[in-house]
Amino acid sequence: MYEGRAELFSPASEEALWRCFWGGKSKQNIAMECVFAANTDIESRFTLDTQGGDKATLRKAGEFVAEFSKTAEQ
Repeated sequence: MYEGRAELFSPASEEALWRCFWGGKSKQNIAMECVFAANTDIESRFTLDTQGGDKATLRKAGEFVAEFSKTAEQ
């Protein structure tokens, strides 16, 4: 069974900051509806956009959060 769930972490913490449900909006875009792990009354939306090839950008409410690069499998 497939479930579109994700957790977002800060490099400084081993605990998830956000718990999300996600779904594809398009071939190059994923939308995530998230709740803050410490207070589930706080909600936010994130998007993950591929930039073609090996890069993707994570945004929260349209503001840049992080960039990801594909790495070789080991």
